[in-house]
Amino acid sequence: MKRNHRLILAFLVSSVLALIIGLLSNLAADTLVINKPWIIWVALIVAFIISLPITLYLFLKEANQLGDSEVDKDALLPSKQYLRFFGRDTLLDEIMSTLREPNRKKIIGIDGMGGIGKTALAREVAERCINERLFDTVIWEPQHAKLSLGTGVGLDWVALTVAIGRQLGSPAIQGVAPERRQERLASLLRSQRVLLVIDNMESMGDNQNEIARQLHPILSSNKSIMTSRHRFTDHVYSIHLRGLESESATQMLRFEATERGVKRIINAQSRDLHKINEAAGGSPLALKLIVGQLQHLSLDNVIESLQSLGIDQTASDENEYVNFYKSIFWKSWQLLSEPAQRLLISMSVFAPNVGGTLEAIQSISELGKRDVLKRIEDLWSLSFVDVTETGVRKTRYYLHPLTQHFVVSDIVQMS
Repeated sequence: MKRNHRLILAFLVSSVLALIIGLLSNLAADTLVINKPWIIWVALIVAFIISLPITLYLFLKEANQLGDSEVDKDALLPSKQYLRFFGRDTLLDEIMSTLREPNRKKIIGIDGMGGIGKTALAREVAERCINERLFDTVIWEPQHAKLSLGTGVGLDWVALTVAIGRQLGSPAIQGVAPERRQERLASLLRSQRVLLVIDNMESMGDNQNEIARQLHPILSSNKSIMTSRHRFTDHVYSIHLRGLESESATQMLRFEATERGVKRIINAQSRDLHKINEAAGGSPLALKLIVGQLQHLSLDNVIESLQSLGIDQTASDENEYVNFYKSIFWKSWQLLSEPAQRLLISMSVFAPNVGGTLEAIQSISELGKRDVLKRIEDLWSLSFVDVTETGVRKTRYYLHPLTQHFVVSDIVQMS
């Protein structure tokens, strides 16, 4: 709105200047058309009246274009870790409705097992908020997805307030006395409409429910989305995320199979794909890994293996989820060639969901460029590695946090 006001003011100033120029031109013309000077006056007034709506339209159009260019999703949000978002339509509508209503809960907590799609759902919501201009800005912490399951150093409440303050344009907040820092953050939040997304809260140094309790009173009219593998309690509108429904899972399986050229799934009957989804607990990550396995294994073999593992989504022991994934990962790991295994271990040094460029991966792997590309393709085909493009059109290759956890905690130690 401020930009629009500035543009309208500029329009008025330019119009006045145009009128002044016209008057000066008229004075000069008086010496040439002494008998009928009113003709020039009429022409100037008509020209001004005609130019008024045209100029206003052009300025407002420019304002809208500038407003659109101000919203840089690549700068506000982490890279999109999926090509297409499947299912969750009801949840998306529910969350967006809560965010639109000022009097509803300020904090929305999305919990669920690892790999179930919490971060993807939060990002989809944040992008919709940007498109709707529901908030002035979106703050995503940790800013570059540096936290992961079992790796990295989690933020505590103090570090989180500093990080949020910096993103709100106040880097000096770090120097504010601890007892006044929260007050300073509250003041910053009151000055604009903010959607604050805090991802992977199970990795935080402080208890997630305590952080929610401290954040709640200073949010003012702003909103927050939190994701975690652990359940939320007080002050939070809690959403427990479960696996994809059969129809959405089938769509995802066929999409991933088309991307990777896995004919077993492309040509499979829906009932077989429903069996895969049921055995995988509807986890998008597990489904992607299974697509990779089906390039090398028969459909019956994979379904039988999954059914022998089993996953109880109602269980509260998160180690059961991790062990379930490890069983799937281990089967995929054994399908890799030794050079591809070594490259996967090398890539685990990069931050999950961030990864590295081809040059960086080549540097740490000590392989030639052609070899690196070949092994990355092997890893991608088995869904160990995903690919994204940054805002500067640089291709990056990254691991999912659970994949990195599997490599670091099991493979590396074993090696």
